[in-house]
Amino acid sequence: MIHIDVPIMTATVETVSEQLDLAAIMPSEKVVPAVARSVTLSEADVATATVQIAKPNVIGESSSEGGGLDSENFESSHPFDGDEEFWHTSVGKFKFSIDTLPQSLQFIYQLLKEIPNIDKADILYYVLQCLNVMVLHGDAFVKAARDNRGFFIWCQENMLIKNLWELCTAAQSHICQVTVPTLLHCITLPMGSDVFWKVIQEAFHDADWRVRFEAVERVTVITRFMDSTPLRAEVSLQTALATAFCHLIAACDDLNVHVAQRATLYLGTIHDYAIQALLYCLESQFDKFIIDRPVVLQSIYQLHNSLSDRKVLTWDFFLNRFDTLFVEAQVNLERVGDISYLRDLRNSENGSEILSTKINKAREALSQSDTTGSMSKTLSASFGTKWPYKRTMSAPATIIPRQESKIGTAMFV
Repeated sequence: MIHIDVPIMTATVETVSEQLDLAAIMPSEKVVPAVARSVTLSEADVATATVQIAKPNVIGESSSEGGGLDSENFESSHPFDGDEEFWHTSVGKFKFSIDTLPQSLQFIYQLLKEIPNIDKADILYYVLQCLNVMVLHGDAFVKAARDNRGFFIWCQENMLIKNLWELCTAAQSHICQVTVPTLLHCITLPMGSDVFWKVIQEAFHDADWRVRFEAVERVTVITRFMDSTPLRAEVSLQTALATAFCHLIAACDDLNVHVAQRATLYLGTIHDYAIQALLYCLESQFDKFIIDRPVVLQSIYQLHNSLSDRKVLTWDFFLNRFDTLFVEAQVNLERVGDISYLRDLRNSENGSEILSTKINKAREALSQSDTTGSMSKTLSASFGTKWPYKRTMSAPATIIPRQESKIGTAMFV
C-alpha cells in the first residue's frame, strides 16, 4: 500500500473595522450634441420672432452658493450690446440703425424730425414739398415698406401720421395742399389706417372740447384737398375716411356748442366732389361691415338734413343698398340649401363679373359679421358709447335666415 502525504493548508480571517477610503466609479462623460437649424422668416414674422440661447452653468469658485453663474446672472451683468438699436412699435420691436439705411430714408428721417420744429410757414412749405416729391413721385415710402419695414412702421406710428394730422389747419391752406396728399398716401401703406383710426378716435373722444374743436377743422381740411385721391382701389383709405367723416357729422350734435356750431358750418364748406367721394366711402363701409350699417344710415340721414340744398340721397343709393341686402339674403338661403343659384336686382347675367363681385362682397360681409376679430376697427367700435341713441341704432345688424326661410324662398323665387 502506497501512502501519500497531503499538506494541510490553513488560512486566517481577520475583520477590519476601519472605514476604507474608496473612490466611487466616475461615470463616463457624454457629450450632448448641438443641432443648428436654419429658419426662414417672412417680413411679417420679423417683429414677433424670438430666440432662446442656452448657456452652460459653470461650477467653481466664482459661484456664490456652489451653483455658478446661471444665464440670468450672466445676462444681467453683461447686457446685450444692441439694445439701443431696437425700435419699439405696436407690432413688435425691430433692430436697425439709421446709419445703415439708404441715404434717401436718412434724409427723410431728418426731414420728419425737423418738421415739428419749423415755425416759418414758407420754410415748412418747401420742406413738405420736398417730402411730397420723394414720397409720391419717387415711391420712397413704398420701397421703405418693402425693404425697411421696421423703420417705416416706426415712422408711421411716431413721426408721420400724427405730425401730418396736426399740420392740417385752415389758416395755412398752401401747407395743407401738400400735406393732405402725403397723409392719404401714408394711410394706404402698412399700419397707416390703424394709426389714423387711433388718431381720429383720440381727437373726437377727448374730454377737452378744444381738441374736438380742432379735430373738426382738420377733418374738413382733409376733405377739401382730396380731389385726386384714388379711393376706389384702396379699401383701407375708404374705411379711414368713412370713420373721419362720420365723426365730423356726429360732431354737429356735440355737447359743446362751439364744437357743434363749427361742425355744422364747416360741413357746408365741403365741395360737391368731396361729398360724393365721402358718400362712396360710406357706401363701401355699409357693404363691407354689417355692424356699421345703422351708423352709416344715421350719418347719411343727418348729412341729408344738414345739406338739404344738395342731392345727397339719390335713387341709385337706395337701389345699390337694397341690391346688397338682396344678394346677402340669397347667400344665406344658399347656405341652407333653399335656392340653387343667385341673382341681383338688376338681373345681371349669371356668371358675369359684376354678379360675381357682388356675391363675393356679400360673402365677405357675412363672414366678417360671424367673427369678432375683424370688428376692432369698425365705426361702431370707434364711436363706442359716445354715439347717442337714434332710431336707426335699434335696427338689427344681422339677418336670421332660418326662421323666415320659407317666406324668403317664396319672395325670391
